[in-house]
Amino acid sequence: MNLFVPGRICLFGEHTDWAGGYRRINAPLEKGHALITGTNQGLYAEVEPHPSKLILSSALEDVCIVVQRNDLELFQEFFATPPPIENWNKLSRENQQYNDYLMSLGRRITFIAQDVQEGFGHAVYCTRDWGGR
Repeated sequence: MNLFVPGRICLFGEHTDWAGGYRRINAPLEKGHALITGTNQGLYAEVEPHPSKLILSSALEDVCIVVQRNDLELFQEFFATPPPIENWNKLSRENQQYNDYLMSLGRRITFIAQDVQEGFGHAVYCTRDWGGR
């Protein structure tokens, strides 16, 4: 089965509607509201049946994430830091392999810092050099 996840455009309230995960490290951040719309651009995935797992594959090879400059190090560390050895040792062999896979994905992420968050269009503009590689 082929899946499509549409992109989104925030008409106002840039990402304030779902920032709950970020509130874990920035408690004063309040949940906001956003007016959004989907686009005809997005991510495509191919899903194959498996007796006990959901297997996803994608042609997506590289990912670019635009972050605020003062968050850049936090994101880089998150995607590059393996779990502590005491946690690693508790993982099943299968989950250790999955962790290795996730770490390999993290190595393919390019982070671009923006000094001022000015909305979706500005974030896309910040990626102009990366996207034209």
